[in-house]
Amino acid sequence: MDIRITALGSEGQGIGRLPEGKVIFVPGALPGELVSVDILEENSKRAQGKLIDIIEASEDRVEVPDSLMLPGLNLAHLSYDAQLRYKTNRVRECLMGIGGFSEEQVTDVIRDTIESDPNTNYRNHVQYVIKDCQISMTETHSGETYAIGQCGIEYPVFGEVRCGVEAAFESYPTTLFSGLVIRGSERTH
Repeated sequence: MDIRITALGSEGQGIGRLPEGKVIFVPGALPGELVSVDILEENSKRAQGKLIDIIEASEDRVEVPDSLMLPGLNLAHLSYDAQLRYKTNRVRECLMGIGGFSEEQVTDVIRDTIESDPNTNYRNHVQYVIKDCQISMTETHSGETYAIGQCGIEYPVFGEVRCGVEAAFESYPTTLFSGLVIRGSERTH
């Protein structure tokens, strides 16, 4: 089924409408895109779709490097400038929708989202899953695990720690551990 995506949801999924008017959420789709989807779940109010093909791509779509093909990076395929605009608009919508502020009040106080420097290898706290002595990341909603390899968001030293722990598990397999949490600070090293 072909769907026109008109907005982004709170978790970065594309939002469109089915022919009968029901809202459909499509992870990986961007506003302005015409996409082909399969419907995975549907109830009386909404549907969940799976992106099959992009018929017309958004001008804000970018290629995602393998190091960023990870769970939790729901906007990696959106250009960085568009991500900043999305985040500013998301705060605006929350202030008006949840906070009850008027558009005028929000416009008076909200500023553009500040660009991060650097915008890779910045994450100072990462949680991993250990399964069969392999360290992976987990998709929040599905629970599906992903092998990590080189990760474009974590501090580089975290990859060294992961590799060291996995090497230890190869020599001394165990089922005692189910997860690994690493927190670091560039300031304190």
